[in-house]
Amino acid sequence: TELDIAKRTFKIHQTAHLEVLSTLGTAFAIFDTDQKLIFNNKSFLNLWNLPPDFTSSSPTYSEYIEKIRNLLTEELD
Repeated sequence: TELDIAKRTFKIHQTAHLEVLSTLGTAFAIFDTDQKLIFNNKSFLNLWNLPPDFTSSSPTYSEYIEKIRNLLTEELD
């Protein structure tokens, strides 16, 4: 059906966009409407010196901010 074709086309475009975002040198993260991290690129991890396993748990925006706050506090000590 046309809806199935539209869904497949959307998925193809979405995948292509995420591949491009993954390779950007600019740090990039996407949070969903529930404030959960649903996408980030390696530059984002590097910018904040985050371990990859932190983002794999889909932290909320609040959890992310708290993690960054803790990391910055550790660096200041």
